[in-house]
Amino acid sequence: MQVNGKKVEEDDADVNLIPKLVEKVALPVLHHEVAHCWDALSTEGSKHAVAAFQEMLIYVDVSSEPLQELLAAARTRMAEAVAALEVMDTL
Repeated sequence: MQVNGKKVEEDDADVNLIPKLVEKVALPVLHHEVAHCWDALSTEGSKHAVAAFQEMLIYVDVSSEPLQELLAAARTRMAEAVAALEVMDTL
């Protein structure tokens, strides 16, 4: 395997250090923010959430259970936001 143009051993613990840190440290923080703080109707907040998800996908395998739980939390928050919408008649 090559990382930054240098050959590294597959079992080198340092190769997986950042992905493991992201999954164990950053992902739970993002999960909390999405599940408890994110306003799904905020355009700016949603742009930040999308950017954070894109960063997670660089480092965390899509089959990761914590990542799947994060995606489920985002879906739940979006569904709740849509369910809470009301159409007002202004005529």
